[in-house]
Amino acid sequence: MCFMIIKTDSIEALKNIINIVDIIGIHLELVKSGSQYKALCPFHNEKTPSMVISQNKGLYHCFGCGASGDSIKFLIEYEKINYREAVEKIASFYNFTLQYSNTQHNTKNDLLEKMAIFYTQQLARAQHILEYVRKRGISQNFQERFNLGYAPSNMDIMNFLNNTSTINMHDALKLGVVAEKQGKFYPFLKNRLIFPIYSPQGKIVGFGGRAIEQATQGTYAKYLNSPQTFLFNKSKLLYGYHLAKESIHKKKQIIITEGYIDVIMLHQAGFDNAVATLGTALNKDHIPLISQGEPQIIIAYDGDKPGRLAAFRASKLLAHKEGGVVLFSDGLDPADMVFQKKIPEIQNLLDTPTPFIEFVLREIVAQYDINNPFQKEKAFNESVSFLTNLPELIAESYKPLLASLLKTLPNLIEFKNKKTKKQQNKEIHFKNSAINAGLIKTLAETPSLLEEILEFIDTPFFPDFQEEFELLKKGDFHHPKILQITLNNNIPKLSEEELKKQICGILYTYYDNCFRYISQQKNIEAKKHSFILRRLMNKKQLLKKGEIPKYESFSTF
Repeated sequence: MCFMIIKTDSIEALKNIINIVDIIGIHLELVKSGSQYKALCPFHNEKTPSMVISQNKGLYHCFGCGASGDSIKFLIEYEKINYREAVEKIASFYNFTLQYSNTQHNTKNDLLEKMAIFYTQQLARAQHILEYVRKRGISQNFQERFNLGYAPSNMDIMNFLNNTSTINMHDALKLGVVAEKQGKFYPFLKNRLIFPIYSPQGKIVGFGGRAIEQATQGTYAKYLNSPQTFLFNKSKLLYGYHLAKESIHKKKQIIITEGYIDVIMLHQAGFDNAVATLGTALNKDHIPLISQGEPQIIIAYDGDKPGRLAAFRASKLLAHKEGGVVLFSDGLDPADMVFQKKIPEIQNLLDTPTPFIEFVLREIVAQYDINNPFQKEKAFNESVSFLTNLPELIAESYKPLLASLLKTLPNLIEFKNKKTKKQQNKEIHFKNSAINAGLIKTLAETPSLLEEILEFIDTPFFPDFQEEFELLKKGDFHHPKILQITLNNNIPKLSEEELKKQICGILYTYYDNCFRYISQQKNIEAKKHSFILRRLMNKKQLLKKGEIPKYESFSTF
């Protein structure tokens, strides 16, 4: 393996193109908040978003636990990887070629690209697999668009790997191309139709394989994906997203299906905003990706029992989102309907989804015999428990539907709000006044002003912000304590005129306190006592006129 050092200027060039919203948005669900974004912090348990992401500054900060940093730091902390791995992963996201010291470095994606080319070449020679592809209705154009391939026998794959000088078997193991048993390598996927799986940015990160025929010994699983690797995490990826994302953003809608062929056939029929989960249920880790661009979300699953259950679970997860559920009946899936040219029927279904909350309520009630009072009570409790966790206005709007389903009166349905007032109104409060916080923020974002105002003001004027002011003087503008202020939208940045007024106000309070303290001192010689009070009075009078006197520490009086 090669452990060459990434060149510093290459990392700096990468940093220039990083959008922190892209990186964090793949892992967390982001909500626009003014010029910034907010998210639930993954580094501590919370129910109200306290992590702020500044796209302009390329930084994040959590007001709950203090976690902060840039895109690279986020990946290191979130995925528990090292600095090099984080840099390489971000470079992969942006299709950015890093420069390494000394000699050429083959990226991990290069190996996967080589495998994809090999699988594609093998498909052209595998007539029985091509026949299956044609029978499913996949055209040559979309076979190429989705880069379909074929993983042949164990021997053919190993011959290719062993005879390709640029492929390192240990890298192939780390990327899930091969597995290892008792010191021997063997292909992880073989005798399968191959579906390359891409990152949202269009880089191959793994493969999905469909068994077309049974093995001579035992039976294959119908679908098998690459194992979990540094690049491949099926719980966060969606098949076809790299091809669908432009359409998703344009149409403001994303269609989520269950199968790879469903996606290909829907794209072929013009529904090019379709994607699929990778053999796993939709989960909370998918939400950041499917929420990008805030599209309407359509869950399009089979209408059988497993499909309904999967749709129910997904709907509970997506209850706070706009969209709904479409279930395909008569044993058909989207691919079957496209093959049968039922395009208008598909369009009609997608145009009339059952809203997520309605779907959940109907599924809950359907599990119980509401003619039985005890069963009806259980249906009532489960439904109310579900609605209680939704925003109050939304929950209230579903009272009539629930009452109708339970054959009861809407006024009998009451929600016990589980959220405390403190949780609902959770805000970041600073120990000191908003005036001082605004001043600190302004100086942090306009460092050139700092030297100018040090002539008039210094650390003692910020009794609750002395550490922060000292950090500014040292130039440590990315310290978590500074980010806690600069990324807080509740603290305004001051104009030059406002800044002058705030300084005058702070100085007046400071010198007035000094005046009061000196006035009460009886152990100071009378002449000196009178002199100090006059000096303090003069400073206060200048400040009242809007003039700022030079700073004098209390010890000089």
